[in-house]
Amino acid sequence: MQDLTEAFIELIRRTSTDLPPDVETSLRAAREREAEGSAARGALDAILQNVELSRKNSTPICQDTGTPIFLVKHPEGWSTRKLREQIRRAVAIATERAYLRPNAVHALTEKNTGDNLGDEAFPTIHFQEVEGEELVADLMLKGGG
Repeated sequence: MQDLTEAFIELIRRTSTDLPPDVETSLRAAREREAEGSAARGALDAILQNVELSRKNSTPICQDTGTPIFLVKHPEGWSTRKLREQIRRAVAIATERAYLRPNAVHALTEKNTGDNLGDEAFPTIHFQEVEGEELVADLMLKGGG
């Protein structure tokens, strides 16, 4: 099985620093519906400016990158243990590169781990075995604010 750590890092980077085109288009359309000089238009301007800066600098769009939740659809025979190790390594590296903000806090000591690696549930990784030969990984960054 090949090492997909770099691919997972890129998935994290793109998820935290970019918006899908349809979302950005909707934000721009909403901005145009607001009155010139209104608070709503100013807020949308700020959001869109932040999106451009985030994309350009590979910095998170939101200050709360939240809990990384992965859904990995994999062919029969792939090692979910190895995939989990690669995803966890990618999360730690992505945190070090500041694509993610460190959000994992030890439940008993209340200390931030600094690398977004908590117990087996953080980051959350769901595996689904599927027909075919293609591996598909989706990521949702679920903020808590």
